[in-house]
Amino acid sequence: MKLKFGVVSLLLLWVVGCAGPRAISGAYQPHEDRAELVALAMAVHEKVNAHRVANKLPALRMDGRLSRLARRKSAAMAQGGEFAHVGFQQRVNAIGRMMQKNSVGENLAYNTHQNPAARAMAMWLDSSTHRKVMERSHFRLTGIAVAKSPSGQYYFTQLFVWPK
Repeated sequence: MKLKFGVVSLLLLWVVGCAGPRAISGAYQPHEDRAELVALAMAVHEKVNAHRVANKLPALRMDGRLSRLARRKSAAMAQGGEFAHVGFQQRVNAIGRMMQKNSVGENLAYNTHQNPAARAMAMWLDSSTHRKVMERSHFRLTGIAVAKSPSGQYYFTQLFVWPK
């Protein structure tokens, strides 16, 4: 089933070079409501964990450092950057500087739905590649962030980490 609203095929990368992202700090923009975006990220976290637990998988622990990395990616996309896994290897490298890890996965989504967190989750579940990453039993940590473009699109980034 082909997904709408621009969900890109997931790239679960162990060691693959990607072009670097443009410099985005991840700072909240004047048109963004920080509380709304944090609430959306937490809603995604709850939905992903509910799905994992229902499938007899361990819940993921939210890691603030990973969420800050995810925020930079979401902010870059919301500010006109490419909707793709551009810069994934740099995020993997940054995670490696924070903690020892075995593997990293990433899911991206964007939409303008009335319930953007529920729509992002539904799109990931409808995609076999995104679902596989979400259901990898060895992942234990996650970071999630949302950014909003000036035109009202919500950009989601979820990082998954299997720590050593």
